[in-house]
Amino acid sequence: MEEQGVSEYTRAIIVILFRDYWATEKQRNKLLEREKRDLQLIEEEKMAKFKQEDIFKNTKYAQENLKEDSTKNNLPVEIQKKKWYQRIFSKIKKLFK
Repeated sequence: MEEQGVSEYTRAIIVILFRDYWATEKQRNKLLEREKRDLQLIEEEKMAKFKQEDIFKNTKYAQENLKEDSTKNNLPVEIQKKKWYQRIFSKIKKLFK
């Protein structure tokens, strides 16, 4: 199939059709075992890649956040309210965008 330029998606459809309609019982069992093994390998790779204990330990982002939290001052933030004519002008600008 590689020499014919068949995509992975098309190849998967052909395998499913073969498994469900044309394969003998022995071939069907062999294909099902291979699918289970492939899915298990994929899941093991995911588990190794995304260990719950190690997700945030080694990342640069987590280390920066720890530094920021320890040095951050908790000062109040001043909220500035727009004047009435500024709000109307900004709404009119939104209409033209």
